[in-house]
Amino acid sequence: MVRLETLLTAITGAQADRMTRDDGWRLLSIGRQIERLATLTTVLEFALDAGAMQHEAGFDFVLDAFDSSITYRARYQRRFGLASLVDTLILDGDNPRALAWVARTLAGRLARLPAPAEDVDPAAMAALVPDVEHWPLEELCEIDANGRPARLLARLAACRTAAWAMSDRIGIAWFTHARMGSRALRV
Repeated sequence: MVRLETLLTAITGAQADRMTRDDGWRLLSIGRQIERLATLTTVLEFALDAGAMQHEAGFDFVLDAFDSSITYRARYQRRFGLASLVDTLILDGDNPRALAWVARTLAGRLARLPAPAEDVDPAAMAALVPDVEHWPLEELCEIDANGRPARLLARLAACRTAAWAMSDRIGIAWFTHARMGSRALRV
């Protein structure tokens, strides 16, 4: 497992450091950001829904999954609470592992892609990326009668759904070589 991780890290490093920032690189980066957005929202949804955040081990697991332990500890030391977690892992536009940074990066990369066909508008697709950075912290931290952050869970689910829908649209727009009948692609 360690050898595989090392090899994959080397490939990612070569892609990040040596690849020309052309449309191929953008599509590769977009795929990585979509996967990160979907995966991280799923991890957070599961942890919140399962009540894992009530325990230090669950809290630490989520920080590790977001690769944000150092960032979190630098700001909040050993405290753990929902508001500080949401601030670091969701709303922080400067944390490259936070959902806000991922969503903003994804939208920016999509907007810079050329349209592969006249009926595909990458800028319109970029507008579909959730504006995570402006989600209200107070709303996200509200706990409902069942002891769950229902609004946060709903926004995370919508974000995950949007990520996978965007993945499907990108696949159809940039990687499908034949159109289905005479129907125009709507993106």
